[in-house]
Amino acid sequence: MSSEYPHLLSPLTIGSTEVRNRIMQTARAKMYSQNGHDSQRDVDYQVARAKGGAGLLITRNRLVHPTSTTGNQRFMWAYLKDAVATNQRLTSAVHDHGAKIFEQLNHFGGNATFDSADDIRVLWGPSNGKSPSYGEMPKAMEREDIQELIA
Repeated sequence: MSSEYPHLLSPLTIGSTEVRNRIMQTARAKMYSQNGHDSQRDVDYQVARAKGGAGLLITRNRLVHPTSTTGNQRFMWAYLKDAVATNQRLTSAVHDHGAKIFEQLNHFGGNATFDSADDIRVLWGPSNGKSPSYGEMPKAMEREDIQELIA
């Protein structure tokens, strides 16, 4: 390795996680998920990067609550009861090739549309400011809403 990047292939500790090198892949919205779950194509995509030597991979959006759905079933819906099993399948496959993977959790807030899912939903946001993307106004989240998201 060039002396310009002497640490690129050395391990790095992030919190309590040690990654094998400093090569990482940021989150990518590949849209391979189906019905709110990672598909085999998602797994294969991440495994290819792990096999290629990346030390850390970041998943694309994992939606944390039904008030965040965009109606797009090509995102992973982390709030589903079987989401843990779906994640374990992905993480185990990546770990088998020596890489680590972090999950990108997301709540779109007001940057969605109320009727984009399989039913009409109230959008939740940090405030009731109008969305610049869709022009809709979410319900400003209250403490109980925040606690529900955390749960």
